[in-house]
Amino acid sequence: MTSASDSIDSILDDLSHIAGCGACFVDCLGKRMAGSRRRPTGRMCSVCPAGLSADCAYLSAFRGKDEERFIYADVYSSGVLAGRIALGRMDDMGERNGAALDTLAQAFACLIEKRGLARHKSELFAELSRYIDDHLSDDLSAQSLISTFYFSQSVLSKTVKRESGMPLRMYIQSRRLEAARVLLMGNSMPVMQAAVQCGISDFNYFSRIFKRRFGISPSELKAMARRDFH
Repeated sequence: MTSASDSIDSILDDLSHIAGCGACFVDCLGKRMAGSRRRPTGRMCSVCPAGLSADCAYLSAFRGKDEERFIYADVYSSGVLAGRIALGRMDDMGERNGAALDTLAQAFACLIEKRGLARHKSELFAELSRYIDDHLSDDLSAQSLISTFYFSQSVLSKTVKRESGMPLRMYIQSRRLEAARVLLMGNSMPVMQAAVQCGISDFNYFSRIFKRRFGISPSELKAMARRDFH
């Protein structure tokens, strides 16, 4: 996970400060994932880039509406489009200013790419899987993952579904159960401790979903492993 100084939001804040207008990052599905905290005034965008409304001017522009009012810079990851920076609004700014801001937006897009802050979906799944495996006992809610990866819940869910065949929630559950199974088979850890270490604190719930997944209860697996070990 990047530090605050290396986040897309921080970079967009710098871009917005230099350009004098709002900036945001829109992912490859047209979802706004990050934005500067600047609230443009005067001739700049009257729609705050930090807003989340469905009719946000930035998102409308990304989808082909009012495109002349914004400057864009594509952001790539390993040669694959990961999203776009949208900068504006550019009303009445003049051709010279527009060209200068276009160069500026391109430079900041390169900075995001260089720091690896934008990822196309196949990279995203690999990194998401590693993160889940490394943080099984932590909060793995959709909101937590959105804050960590700067992708919308829709992008995360579609990526996991495409790569694993499972909804995001079920994929996380499967990784937790698999890790718990390995713990129960490999050492003398109590069943409840294994469950908690893998992020499940409700013993009855853990036993139920474990048996549904593996066809045997965690206690039965533990006893079987103990017999086999001895």
